[in-house]
Amino acid sequence: MKRFMEENRRYLELLVVTIIILLFFVTLMIRADGVGQALGRLIDVLKPFIYGFVIAYLLKPMVDAVERAVKAILEKLFHKKVEGCRGVSIAITFVIVLVVITLMFCAIIPGLITSIKVLVVKVPRSLREFEYWLRALIGEGLGNELVSSFTETIENAYDHIYESIQKFLLPNLENIVSQVAGGFGGMLGVLKNVIIGCVVAIYMLASWEKFGAQARIMLYGLVSEKPADWIYNELKLTNSLFGGFISGKLVDSAIIGVICFVVCALLNMPYALLVSVIVGITNIIPFFGPYLGAVPSAILILTENPYKCVIFIVFIIILQQIDGNVIGPKILGDKIGVSSFWILFAILFFGSYWGVIGMIVGVPLFGVIYDLAKRIIHFGLKKHGREDMMEDYIREFQTDSEEDKKKTEKDEKALVKLFHKALSNDKLNINQWAEEDRPRERFVAKGAKALKTAELLAILIGSGSTKESAVELMKRILADCNNNLNTLGKKSIRELCAYNGIGEAKAISILAACELGKRRQAESPEERPDLGTATRIYNHMHPLMQDLDVEEFWVLLLNQHYRLIKKVRISHGGITEASVDIRIVMKEAVLVNCTILAVCHNHPSGNPSPSKQDDELTRSLNHACELMRIHFLDHVIITDGQYYSYHEVGKC
Repeated sequence: MKRFMEENRRYLELLVVTIIILLFFVTLMIRADGVGQALGRLIDVLKPFIYGFVIAYLLKPMVDAVERAVKAILEKLFHKKVEGCRGVSIAITFVIVLVVITLMFCAIIPGLITSIKVLVVKVPRSLREFEYWLRALIGEGLGNELVSSFTETIENAYDHIYESIQKFLLPNLENIVSQVAGGFGGMLGVLKNVIIGCVVAIYMLASWEKFGAQARIMLYGLVSEKPADWIYNELKLTNSLFGGFISGKLVDSAIIGVICFVVCALLNMPYALLVSVIVGITNIIPFFGPYLGAVPSAILILTENPYKCVIFIVFIIILQQIDGNVIGPKILGDKIGVSSFWILFAILFFGSYWGVIGMIVGVPLFGVIYDLAKRIIHFGLKKHGREDMMEDYIREFQTDSEEDKKKTEKDEKALVKLFHKALSNDKLNINQWAEEDRPRERFVAKGAKALKTAELLAILIGSGSTKESAVELMKRILADCNNNLNTLGKKSIRELCAYNGIGEAKAISILAACELGKRRQAESPEERPDLGTATRIYNHMHPLMQDLDVEEFWVLLLNQHYRLIKKVRISHGGITEASVDIRIVMKEAVLVNCTILAVCHNHPSGNPSPSKQDDELTRSLNHACELMRIHFLDHVIITDGQYYSYHEVGKC
């Protein structure tokens, strides 16, 4: 049973996780009402923080811009670097926002009140004028019938309204009043959450970078590296899409509002300021925004002058075309990366769930979903070896006009490369490669010669970027250098830092390695001494040991040509002896792959004659070398001016 559990541990863990998830969802279905109430209560409690995050997120670009401006002004005044301007920048930003909101209300509310008064006063007069216009236009006989029919319709409408008031409004007046009071209370609750949210937003803006760093630490602490990288990159993309789209839309709407006001003022339109504010605000909603703002604006102008209402409608259509084809693309560019069809789909889909808010945030939200779907599809095509389908798709559907097709044919390779770079975030980190494919492991197992130049350079830089591994990055850099190390060595730090994933430290490491290669080429190889005889061993070791007042034992590790690979001091002993561990001697021999071994030690007394311990040690070393198939050359005893060789006397 224990063996079965160990062999199937992975599947059992998966089974347990699946059962837990199923139980969780079953509980949710059984207690859906209770869970919904709990979630609703939790959301109500967190609303101030949700409002605060939204306010902080919307104001962050403005705070950054104000902070840069304040720093520039202060540094110019005091002629030194200034820090700690965030608080001042937040205060200035909130003052600007409050002033703008106040001015908007000052423009909207008086105009709205005036418009309502005008509508109340002018509706009966307009109906009478319409009646006279019908009489004059159609003729007396037919006109009377039309006027009578029109008047009868209006009277029936009034009668119906009056009857509805008597039957439905008055009996339910108490409920209506309570609902209005509840709505007023809800408005006060929203106002309270907004005020608290502003306070929360101030704290969030003051510590925005700190909160971001904490979130990233939590992400990489709770999730393994590859999923954490994926989540982090998706969050960066989400921030880029939302931030770019919303800030761009706000700027675009402000420009449209100003243009609308200037044109309406020049054409002497009634309610020019009010109409411009309505058009500017509703323009934040993609696609339908200009038309949504045009309807109430046109009704307002219609109450004053029908002729100017027609002119206004024509102007709004022209303005929408200019915004959609000129102003919008210039400001927003291709921030979302989806076609007009999917923008329309996102507006209708999310608008049906979340209303006006859904119509605004639905487009960037769908952009994130669309990009994620593209990545998954691209990964699937890459996994199944069908990347050619994506390239064919780009060639066929990327452009429409003949001029664009010629441009596509010219830049086809670059376009496909950029497409793959933009979509593929599915690269494996080097530590996720098979062990035999990793550069460091291959270096240890097979030596430096088994590695390609890009892999050796990848070991130097250690890591790549979020899009490329270190090996892929160095392959790209070498390709730009025609795969020539001399060309790479001539690049400057600045040129190398232009590559994504290469910082100053990595650039210095690459150039330092190239410089070491040049210096190695300029220097002559080190001459290893030949220690094939006892005399040569004595001449080589005597300068190190002639003045010692204690015994030292050294091992000389040689290659098959009796050239010295390495010499190692094994022990540093007393006046008459030095203890030697044969295992340490053999370990040193194995580590450098030596084929010949010699040892030596000194006698501070000046007498080179070996002791019984020296004879025993020599026999043990000779036997150990035979077992390891290493040739034991000699044991030399060194004194000042003479030596004793076991090999020369035939004892080894």
